[in-house]
Amino acid sequence: MTTNSKIRTTMYKREMLTVAILAMTAGVNSLSVANPSKRRPRSALHYRAGDSSTVSLENPLTTSTTNAVISPNLPQHADFGLPDQMFEENIAEKSKQLHESMEQLRNAMVNSFYTDSEILKLNFAIEEAALGDTKLMSEAADFCYILADTMDMGVHVLIAAAFHYCQTNDDSSKSNVAMFGDQVVELFQNAASLEKLEDVFSSIVHHTHGLARWDHLRNLLLTDTGDWRALAIRSAACLHTLKQTEDKMMAREALHTFAPLATRLGMHRLKNELEGEAFRVLYPRQYDSVTQLSSEMKSGNNNTIAERMQQVLASAKEDMEAVLAGDAVFSNTTERFEVTARVKEPYSMWRKMLRQRSSHVLNVPDAIALRIVLKSKQLAPQEPEQVRKARERALCYYAQHLCQQTWEPLSNNPRTKDYIENPKPNGYQSLHYTASNHWKGERWTMEIQVRSEEMHKVAEYGLAAHWDYKSKSSSKKDYSSDAYLASLQEWHWEQKQPSCWDAHNDVQIDTTDPFNDGNDERNDFIQNRAKHLEPYLEALNKAKLTLEEQYKFIFINSVDEGNIVALPAHASVYDALEESVRQTGKEFVGGSLLLNGSRVENVKTSSLENGDVLTLQM
Repeated sequence: MTTNSKIRTTMYKREMLTVAILAMTAGVNSLSVANPSKRRPRSALHYRAGDSSTVSLENPLTTSTTNAVISPNLPQHADFGLPDQMFEENIAEKSKQLHESMEQLRNAMVNSFYTDSEILKLNFAIEEAALGDTKLMSEAADFCYILADTMDMGVHVLIAAAFHYCQTNDDSSKSNVAMFGDQVVELFQNAASLEKLEDVFSSIVHHTHGLARWDHLRNLLLTDTGDWRALAIRSAACLHTLKQTEDKMMAREALHTFAPLATRLGMHRLKNELEGEAFRVLYPRQYDSVTQLSSEMKSGNNNTIAERMQQVLASAKEDMEAVLAGDAVFSNTTERFEVTARVKEPYSMWRKMLRQRSSHVLNVPDAIALRIVLKSKQLAPQEPEQVRKARERALCYYAQHLCQQTWEPLSNNPRTKDYIENPKPNGYQSLHYTASNHWKGERWTMEIQVRSEEMHKVAEYGLAAHWDYKSKSSSKKDYSSDAYLASLQEWHWEQKQPSCWDAHNDVQIDTTDPFNDGNDERNDFIQNRAKHLEPYLEALNKAKLTLEEQYKFIFINSVDEGNIVALPAHASVYDALEESVRQTGKEFVGGSLLLNGSRVENVKTSSLENGDVLTLQM
């Protein structure tokens, strides 16, 4: 019998058991397995990127680098020795929590694209990863729920995430993760490698208020990863931790590292949740203020302001689609168009209120917004591309004119911005204005944006949304030129990506799965998801390749202050010392240098790798 057959047989047998029985039988031998999503050691366990070994940079008497191996035959239950009644009550409570967590996960998977066999496989994986620990199974199910419900990740990612959550040892030969296949093992190891880099950052860099350090960490994680799905797992781990704790360090990491990564991955719901949880932890008073303002009842009705905003947007979106579709000139010259609507999330709302010194969410002019994205028709078979683009730009202005006839610009402050004629330095092009909207006797302000599909792609996936490092060249680039925009599109849509950066590689349509037979709705969901993610992943991989070509991200550990720096790709230890002097103003005189725990003999010939730790012992 093959390994897959054994797994399948075991899963179906386990399905016959109730969750309560599983919890009761597993509860007596609850193993002490650390939780990677919560682990943020302040000890100096410094890892070199991609290396599973550890190097102790502090007193070995105070730092343990060993992983305890606990025999499942020994009673290790947290409640061992308690009175029988308390023991039974505790098991019953854990059983209840496990049932609720597993049921929540199952419902999310049933309501999405997962097959019954995938649900069974994940249930089996969670128990295997947790080694039967009831509490850990419940927590792993909650962790996987984020990846399934918020991020729509494939079952291989969920299985790898379960093991990543439950097991601290990334050596697959010492874990039962290998029984789930090479893809799961690689994801498990990749996520563990990223977590080690985060741990090093937490151990060394204690002053984290400067944004540059978070930029360096984000780019280090990107260049170190071999699979975008490992970034997704670590992003989910960050969100899960913030939902359970008030860790301010983790909140800053969410805000400045994982929220931008979620944006680049095209996972906007994840980005909003990360920012929301980080906002709640870092600025609780401001968070309460903004959410309370949004929860107020608008005078004269029974809906909150947030609910009213959604109603206003839904009505305006429907009206705008009708206005555009009903105009003969627009319809005859447009191949397609789409109107999208959004309400600012609490964190973005608060930042805008700060910038504009607004006292209420209703005073933020773009608290609600509509965006039109259009593509013009090609009117002749041999029509030059420049002519079509010129007509498309003109069509954007025409669409804005149609909107202004229905939704007049705000009289006192229309905030009209023409980024088509005058693109932003990062290549962003769009038309903006603030409109006055009258709805059911109420006056609302909203922002209306108009752009072409090509402009939208540049804004979403290209340089306009790209957090790569700026070129140090002083030469000016013409971002508005057709040649420049065309060059962006060339790497967006023509570059061949590795399979691990292919959106289709995460969730695939398995025609051999009997549970998937004839499930057209599921197959359409998978194809649409891949279509949505593909341009984001292509752009993100391009950023990764560019960073790898140009930079190395190195940790500098010293008595005074630890740091993470960006150095040229071929930098040596000498270059790292020069950068340290430039940033701190302190010369390194005397003492010894350690590179990943080993003494440096020649600073000019010792090369550096991504994630290296250079320790300055004064």
